Amino acid sequence: MKKNLLLLLCFLVIPFCLRFFSFFPTVLNHDESTYMVIGHEIFRNHKILYHDVIDVKPPGIFLIFGLVGQIAGSSIFVIRLFTSVLVSITAYLLMLSCLKWHQNRKASVASGFIYIFFVSTWEFFGMSINTELYFTFFNILGLYLLVQRKSYFYFLSGLAFGTGFIVKFSNLFDFIPIVLYFIIYLNIKKRKLSTNLLNLIICGIGFLLPFIITNLYFLAIGHYKEFSFITYYVPLHYNSSTDWTGILNRLKVLHAYFIPIFFFFYFVLFRKNVALREIKIFILFWLFFDLLSIFSLGNDFPHYFIQLMPPVAILAGFFFTLSIQMPDFLKKIPWRQTGLILLVLAMIIKLFTDRNEYYLKKDYTHEIAAYLKQNTTKNDVIYTGNYYQILYLLTDKESPTPYIHWTILYGPRLKKVMKINTDNELDHIFARHPKFVLTQGNLKDGDYDYLFKILDRNYFIDRIFDNKIRLYRRIPENTAKQNKQVD
Repeated sequence: MKKNLLLLLCFLVIPFCLRFFSFFPTVLNHDESTYMVIGHEIFRNHKILYHDVIDVKPPGIFLIFGLVGQIAGSSIFVIRLFTSVLVSITAYLLMLSCLKWHQNRKASVASGFIYIFFVSTWEFFGMSINTELYFTFFNILGLYLLVQRKSYFYFLSGLAFGTGFIVKFSNLFDFIPIVLYFIIYLNIKKRKLSTNLLNLIICGIGFLLPFIITNLYFLAIGHYKEFSFITYYVPLHYNSSTDWTGILNRLKVLHAYFIPIFFFFYFVLFRKNVALREIKIFILFWLFFDLLSIFSLGNDFPHYFIQLMPPVAILAGFFFTLSIQMPDFLKKIPWRQTGLILLVLAMIIKLFTDRNEYYLKKDYTHEIAAYLKQNTTKNDVIYTGNYYQILYLLTDKESPTPYIHWTILYGPRLKKVMKINTDNELDHIFARHPKFVLTQGNLKDGDYDYLFKILDRNYFIDRIFDNKIRLYRRIPENTAKQNKQVD
């Protein structure tokens, strides 16, 4: 017990240290900004998801961020700290699950630490907040409950997996192989056929319950049509043909970024070991389903590949329990001490790099938020355009459009699937006369023509940040009328 508590402390401290400098920037990406803003709108401003605020993800992630926001307020630091703790608990539960399952302590501990280093090293592979980190927590919680092999835990396990499902539907591709192995295969192997079907039904009921409750909730509040459109119609029509080249290239990048971990993984996978044969087959089965999930989504976004990390971490952990045949001159090297020194050195280099990338780098979003707060009143409206929507939260302003993430309005494929007329929506936005509007980058695409037509007519560039972020201020009414008379 004392050893496990000490390990829990290590699991808490190491992700905190590795992720420390990422707690400070105002923005890491658009996704986490969306979760924060929508969560805030739901809990603080009583907006209705998929009606007043719209995104294409299931409700789970917004509810989590909304609940955390009830404690953290608009503190981005606290939300990122919460995610760090979640990563720690996920890794700890992964260790306990493996320990209960195959009872190899060294491999179990190694698997937990490998998962931490997987998701706490690179920005787009886990450092920034994505749904994958959250549904992975629920998946590993479900796994932990499942390996207890007690009848009353099957329902709780299904409930955990089902909660992950309303965070992101991709978690179904983890639920299926895990359930097939731990409920179907192991029971058949032990010839417990009588309990097999019953346990599966109990687990399935637990899995479906969160989704059923979610459906009933939106039906009860009179917004089931909007919910079903986002939940059923959009996912079925949004995914394009699979970008095979992009996904395969991303897999290469994943291997390149985590060379040591994948060395451990492939060493164990291809090393003959009768005792690990069944575990290897299960891990490959699990990875096959996860790859199906990634390929079915069609895109090669880096955070999709977080789904592969738990099964890879489990198998890679066994590297630290196997005897490795080395040449005589290599046997003289104190590998344990050398490995520890290299690990500490790698952590120092990472922290130094993160300090430059996250902490010392100029935070333009924070600067823009401060400027907007100084130059707007309570009733003034702002529109973030294709810039970071976190500004709504930082300036305590409501979005003038329900489409919080800019890609819904300006992404050709997404707006087509969601049946959005961007020009009409821009008319609704600018009918509210936003005092400030932001754009980022050189937007020459035809999707922005109408936006720039409005800006050219009614706005002027007030300030430019970082040579690519333009802050437009609305021309005063009297001046605008005079300009129209001149024209």
